[in-house]
Amino acid sequence: MNVPVGVATILLSLRFVPESRAVGERRGFDLAGAVTVTGGLMLIVYGLVGATEHGWASARTLGLLAAGLALLAVFIGVERRSTSPLVRLSFFRQRWVTAANATMLAVAGGIFAVFFFASLYVQDILGFTPVQAGAGFLPLTATIILAAGMAQRLVGVVGVKPVALVGMSLAAAGLLLLSFISVDGSYASDVLPGLVVLGLGLGLTFVPLTLIATSGIQPADAGLASGLFNSSQQVGGALGLAILSTLAVHYTSSSLGGAGAAPTAHERAVAAVEGYQAAFLAAAGLLVLGVILVATLVRRSDVATAGASEPVVVGAGA
Repeated sequence: MNVPVGVATILLSLRFVPESRAVGERRGFDLAGAVTVTGGLMLIVYGLVGATEHGWASARTLGLLAAGLALLAVFIGVERRSTSPLVRLSFFRQRWVTAANATMLAVAGGIFAVFFFASLYVQDILGFTPVQAGAGFLPLTATIILAAGMAQRLVGVVGVKPVALVGMSLAAAGLLLLSFISVDGSYASDVLPGLVVLGLGLGLTFVPLTLIATSGIQPADAGLASGLFNSSQQVGGALGLAILSTLAVHYTSSSLGGAGAAPTAHERAVAAVEGYQAAFLAAAGLLVLGVILVATLVRRSDVATAGASEPVVVGAGA
């Protein structure tokens, strides 16, 4: 279903989205930086995904993780020396920007798991078809849209930090509700309440976090700030899903280990659900981590102009 949507988006973009090229400005492309950061992240994710099968202490897992970290170290060295760095490292001196990106890594790591594990649960345990499973996520989408509209108004009243804290707390509560799914459960009682609470929380999270990540940014750094924030979401989702999948498989395998050599279909279902429960609970923990990061690292003075109709650029030391 995503393919025709993507094609339509490309065609509509060509027709309606204006070009935004900077006039009279030429910059080099940091190929070395792009290759090292992409390769490093890919190796780390690949190592995490295979850790359950090959073992956390295996030479394969440790080698992939070490290689990934080494490439990221090379990336930092490249960026320090590049005349046109992919990511200007001094940009991270702005504490609130770093906090927002670190928070999005944690938030995305938690929420990406919802679509994966909830899809498996409603199809493999509740017997939904793929189309029914997709339709089952519509309440989540609707509540995100509703809460995002609320967030835009609330930010102007109470500020971005309180809205973000409430949003992530609600999202964590939604994931906690999902961790109570059972083999004999139903969509209405086990899935829907968690999706609704999660959707409300995410809608109240994305708007203020985006404003924090782009608050007080010089116009020349707008693209960098936006790109970093979106990259944090994608990288956090990949890393989070890899870690939580590994955790779920561990719990499922442990449960099956006590079921004998030939577990029944019911025992396999119980083991799978135990894995999903562990993943949802860990995902809730990632959202709580996001709450802690924003609460401790973002000051009201840092984001005093976030969401204002006429943003005022503030210094990194504000």
